[in-house]
Amino acid sequence: MLDPGDRALLWDSLEPPDGYDFAEAIGTSFSLDLLGLASIPLSLTFRALADDDGGGQRRDPLAMIEALRRHAGNITVFAQAGQVKVPPHNELIYSHLEPTLVQVAVDGGVFHPKVWALRFTSDTGQDRYRLLVLSRNLTFDRSWDVALRLDGELRVRRNAMAANHPLGAFFDALPGQAVEPVSAAIVARCRRFSHDLRRVDFELPADVSEITFWPLGIDGYRRYPFEGRIDRMAIVSPFLQGSAVGRLTERDRGDIVVSRDDQLDELGSAAFEGLVIPRVLDEDADLEPTDEEDGPAPELRGLHAKIYVADAGWDASVWIGSANATRAAFERNVEFLVELTGAKGRLGIDQLFGKPEVPAGFGALLRDYPPAALPVAAPAERALERDLDEFAALLARSELELVVAEGENATYALSLRGVLTDPPPCMSVSVWPTTTRKENASRALVFDSDPMAQFHRLSLESITAFLAFDVVVERDGAQAEKQFVLKLPLVGEPAQRYEAILRSLLRNSRDVLRYLLFLLEDDVDRTQERGGWDGPQAPVDTNDDPLAALLSGQPVFEMLMLAACRSPERLDRVARFLADLEGREEDVGLVPAELASILQPILDARS
Repeated sequence: MLDPGDRALLWDSLEPPDGYDFAEAIGTSFSLDLLGLASIPLSLTFRALADDDGGGQRRDPLAMIEALRRHAGNITVFAQAGQVKVPPHNELIYSHLEPTLVQVAVDGGVFHPKVWALRFTSDTGQDRYRLLVLSRNLTFDRSWDVALRLDGELRVRRNAMAANHPLGAFFDALPGQAVEPVSAAIVARCRRFSHDLRRVDFELPADVSEITFWPLGIDGYRRYPFEGRIDRMAIVSPFLQGSAVGRLTERDRGDIVVSRDDQLDELGSAAFEGLVIPRVLDEDADLEPTDEEDGPAPELRGLHAKIYVADAGWDASVWIGSANATRAAFERNVEFLVELTGAKGRLGIDQLFGKPEVPAGFGALLRDYPPAALPVAAPAERALERDLDEFAALLARSELELVVAEGENATYALSLRGVLTDPPPCMSVSVWPTTTRKENASRALVFDSDPMAQFHRLSLESITAFLAFDVVVERDGAQAEKQFVLKLPLVGEPAQRYEAILRSLLRNSRDVLRYLLFLLEDDVDRTQERGGWDGPQAPVDTNDDPLAALLSGQPVFEMLMLAACRSPERLDRVARFLADLEGREEDVGLVPAELASILQPILDARS
């Protein structure tokens, strides 16, 4: 159970089952990275082009924009307001994610679950659902995390299953958590998932006899899942609070606590008297096996997994999900856990950690860590960081909006307007649209001004609802800084904004050809398996034959004919794309006559 050598990527878990196609998905996350969010539709569309770790790598923007145009409307992600990371690059394509993201705030706590539900369809009309319960956010952090994947068929004629009611209630409650008006389409999607998930017959993982869903922090459901008989408890949590640990553990029964060294230090050794010595990840352990064919696995550092294991007689329960061992997790936040029940010999504490004299599995990655004799005070910056998080949530709840106005020479102005009552003292705030560079476009936010900030001479494609904030707070000699993105209502949005983003990426005929190839192919991997195409490549230059120069190495005619025979709807994508380019003087010549001579007869036959 939970073998550290059993690795999975989120992108792998999105792959549809054989015979099924992706239909739609709902995800939740505390924090997220816009590039990570964009990678979800990219992975669903072009599996071979989805980078698995982020790493600052910039993916092909034409592939990303086609993936977003196809799938972004079928994906909804709920995330804590003020916890969207500022992207490292000012990519225009992130604007396509605006309808996908829903910002959420929770009174007195935070929105902290990490759950994904995906619906897949088949030609037979049978739907399947996949539930992913994670401990990680939708970011590229390289921490040790844990994930649970459950698959099952939707039983259309079956009454709702009592065990699935908490799961359905969780998705039904999501729109009510939003800080912004939620579209009718998103409300309908949440209701559909809520209805269907209550009727999904999930397949049990190996050695698991029962599954229990624990949505914490929504109306009608208990917050504390650890009740009943517990003979021994193990906690894996990157964040701790003394009262929560004390409630979960008992002296002299061999309980185990695994966390980060700074968290253990803040509690002090008295909090662990009578427990097995607390443990932390051994940073010097050889954690990453090397595969001779694929090279070394990506390096993982730091603990982010949340796992609770309780032995009870011959049985054991394992809870996996988002909740840290803190009071906030079980009293104020919205969280999600799944409880797996089975035999202690398969799911128990010794199966997870091994025994003290013979560590095994996850226990082999740990070392004993004696905490400080006396509690160590948290750094002064930590209180300031909490203030920054609260300020970000306050901004999201405030009635701020971005107003678009036409400027000179086909440019636009973007103004930040609204009212922010009682702005915190000792804070300085600068803002800029995520489609621009901070060093060129950043403006100081003036709380008592109207507008609070204004940006001039923006192109049509640079207009966005994503506004980046850089907030610095100083108090008592300590300083902290936070950068985040908020999605704000966009008033006066011009038409054709998304089309302008695509046109801005098409600089020459080669870009047009590359984009046509993306339109024609649903899955780069399948084309590679056919041995026909090795991905979009730069054509070989030749002065003798313009068409040969454009099409060198690209089986365009073959792909067009395959689309006409097998998937003619792909030709409709091509026709719509060409229509978008017509009638604009600046786009003349992007589609050479030589290429049009191949395209037009096939499109005429389709029509």
